[in-house]
Amino acid sequence: MVVIFSMLKAPAIAAFPAAAIPEPPEELAETGRHLWRTVMHRYVIEDAHAELLKLACLSADSAASMRQQIKAEGETVIGSTGQRAKAQGVTQRAHYDR
Repeated sequence: MVVIFSMLKAPAIAAFPAAAIPEPPEELAETGRHLWRTVMHRYVIEDAHAELLKLACLSADSAASMRQQIKAEGETVIGSTGQRAKAQGVTQRAHYDR
């Protein structure tokens, strides 16, 4: 059996004109707003996909917030009596990093 693949060109993706880029939703923080603007600048997003983009932007905001908290407090968890303790994965990682 012979299979022939044609060399089809991918369709060009037309971006929004700069003046027509929708503003990011109000609930987005800095990281999410940046992601929103970057994606909207590069691609034309249909309404149905804009909601998915918003969820991705909210997730990016959550991840950025968690990174800031870890940077400030270290990789810790709250122990059974309310004390801060190193997260189990951190202590296990330290054991294997030796």
